[in-house]
Amino acid sequence: MKKIITAKGEIISLADWQKSKGYEPTQLGKYFSTNEEKLSGDFILHEYLFLILDRLREYAKKPIIINSAYRTELEQKALKEVNKGAATYSPHCWGGAIDINTRSNKETENYVKILRTIAKELGLQIRLGFTQYQNMTPPKTFIHLDVTPEMFGVGKPWQHFPNIPQVYKSSIEW
Repeated sequence: MKKIITAKGEIISLADWQKSKGYEPTQLGKYFSTNEEKLSGDFILHEYLFLILDRLREYAKKPIIINSAYRTELEQKALKEVNKGAATYSPHCWGGAIDINTRSNKETENYVKILRTIAKELGLQIRLGFTQYQNMTPPKTFIHLDVTPEMFGVGKPWQHFPNIPQVYKSSIEW
């Protein structure tokens, strides 16, 4: 099962989405494909993530490495058992999040600036998590990027889903 959540909130097969975009069978954007380790298995992911990642790649002028993408609820629960700081309810389980690898705090800060610029250019609300990971012992350098405000926010396709955490509905950073 490889599925894409469209901007309209529809869930369609990856093949149908690729066809609608004129993409080859492995393409997920200009720079990303199902050959990526974290995108090679089953997933459901929002198309805005690939739009943002392609732009980030163009701004950064180097490959972007994905640490994590879609997770099942069981995978999230297992992660929570080994990492107490992991979210109980994660946007990764809804198909709205990707974690981006960074090599240093400086690169993290640079990517965060770029992601803010991209969101503004595209008129998208995003959520970025990074400082809490930098403050861990030992520090971790990655950025959690999610588009849940575009999924669950006021006037958005899934705004009426029950039991959605309020923080999914607006842009924030942590």
